[in-house]
Amino acid sequence: MAKGVLIAAMDFSNVAEDEFNDWYDTEHIPERQRVPGFLVCQRWIGADNPKQSVATYDLESVSVLQGPGYRAIGGENLSPWSKRVTARVQRLVRFEGDQILPGDQAPPENAGGLLLVGMTPAPAVETAFNAWYDTEHVPALARVPGVLCARRFRTASGNPKYVALYHLASPGVVDGAEWKAASGSTPMPEHIRPQISDRLRLVWRSYRRAIEPGMRYELYYWDGIQGRGEFVRLALEEAGADYVDVAREAEGERAMLRLLDGADVEHPPFAPPYLKAGSC
Repeated sequence: MAKGVLIAAMDFSNVAEDEFNDWYDTEHIPERQRVPGFLVCQRWIGADNPKQSVATYDLESVSVLQGPGYRAIGGENLSPWSKRVTARVQRLVRFEGDQILPGDQAPPENAGGLLLVGMTPAPAVETAFNAWYDTEHVPALARVPGVLCARRFRTASGNPKYVALYHLASPGVVDGAEWKAASGSTPMPEHIRPQISDRLRLVWRSYRRAIEPGMRYELYYWDGIQGRGEFVRLALEEAGADYVDVAREAEGERAMLRLLDGADVEHPPFAPPYLKAGSC
């Protein structure tokens, strides 16, 4: 059951898009997928700004983030690649929270869009804010055609304190007449509105790794070292990429060493595992 969530949104305008996606797809996400308690990992790109990215990680509970599995790859233990990339991005939001509505629902796998809404109510109106959100606002929006899932989360520290995630058939659902009518039918009570801070509203489209037509990858790694190429292979298979596992072929190690030698290539790889794309 998905009782917790980790949300990491950033602007990567200062990072080359291909490197950012390679980092996320071949290292960052696979690392977290191997941590016990990480259930569903999804990536999204800004519907209006393709240089904005968010990853949503559904967790067995938010306490997973304090466990040894996650601490071994997070914080000071980030990989050199992760430290290099994250030093150049602008953080938009990082949110760790417990699912409070409906309580333990996992996200759908077929969503084409995502709406993220964050708010922090003043303590004096927090009870009324939650009552309005849970009994009026979310139920009205959840009935809109194209809304696949509507959930709310609360963090124990940080801002915004509350985040609502709406998984959508497409980002355009929130621009439709039915969404606007539903939203307008449940306006935030007037006595609550001026006591809301940390407002955040971001619309995302589902990320799909782009594969160049006709592109074929070759995966090289030391076949004798267990798991050495596994995280790369998982990313390729998730993306539906056409690839050859050279390491498992009869002359795989010799082919790998020939590329490492660099005699036949302009930019030889530094160390395995590595990918060769197309004819480059």
